[in-house]
Amino acid sequence: MKYKSTYQSKLTREQLIDYRNGGSEAQRATEGSVNDAFDQNALDGWSESGLTATSMSRLDRRFRLKKTTPYIIGVAALSMMVVLSILFWPKSPQELPAKQEVKLSMEQSDAIMPIAIDTMEELPASKQITILTLKNTQQEIKQQPESTPVTDIDELPTQILEPLKLDPIVETPAVSAQKNAKEIYLHDLKLIDYSQYRSKPTIQTERIVMTGTPADQEKQGTLEAESTTVTTVSIPYMDYIDKTMDYVGRGKWKQSLQRLQLIVETYPDDVNGHFYAGLCCYNLQQYEDAKHHFATCLQLSFSNFNEEASWYLAQSLLANGEKASAKELFGVIRDQKGYYAKQAEKMLKGIK
Repeated sequence: MKYKSTYQSKLTREQLIDYRNGGSEAQRATEGSVNDAFDQNALDGWSESGLTATSMSRLDRRFRLKKTTPYIIGVAALSMMVVLSILFWPKSPQELPAKQEVKLSMEQSDAIMPIAIDTMEELPASKQITILTLKNTQQEIKQQPESTPVTDIDELPTQILEPLKLDPIVETPAVSAQKNAKEIYLHDLKLIDYSQYRSKPTIQTERIVMTGTPADQEKQGTLEAESTTVTTVSIPYMDYIDKTMDYVGRGKWKQSLQRLQLIVETYPDDVNGHFYAGLCCYNLQQYEDAKHHFATCLQLSFSNFNEEASWYLAQSLLANGEKASAKELFGVIRDQKGYYAKQAEKMLKGIK
């Protein structure tokens, strides 16, 4: 037979709280009102436990929650069973959605990476020309009251320019004949606005179109290709370079280089293409190609990238182990007293 306690304590919660929070007089009054040994033990236990009124309130809530939890779980389980039965009830053939033919279209450069580029290895991040650095530099150069561009190509070491192959450019203008072109900024990066200098410029590229039906009607994005065709399309230059600069801005050097190479193949005198291709080649440790692209910028019609191209050409020479040529070019940059003059002076002191 189980024993059931019928004892009712005379202590109230208010008395316990007053005992904890009150002064010595309140404590003596509470102790004096307790005549029962059980209540005296309870009072001692409360005093030693360190519990507060807030703790007691939390215990009340837990007690109520334990009472109601089985009911809440039961209602939730029943609701879930109803929802699942609706979702997975077998459908008749008439109710099943008919498969629809879909087409997936993408530029070939987004789907296929040439092996020559794919096998390139990036520089460690700490040694790369970062996009943030370039953006800041371009803004600071833009805000200079009067920047001093390269004015005489003969000042550059001849051994830098001699091996450059600029075909199909037949003649390169003297740098003294260069002019500053109109600029635009895409993804916060500087570009020459060739829409001002070319009539409806476009880039021809290959587009892959796959036709088929979804492999799984419930999983979008999967396709059972039934046919694949490759077509040549003409994309407006500004649209093509906008997407390219998005890749550049996100540091996707290989994807960027593939697209920039197509720009340069289409327009060999494109300063945008050469400068940013040089940037990609540098960060992919292709220093010979980087030298070619940066030096080419200095031989074309527009001078907008001259300061950056000269600086990164010198950096490419140094990275390629050509210290003498790099030192000579850093000297030219220092003497021109442009944006990179102080940095060139520091580089000269560091080259042994």
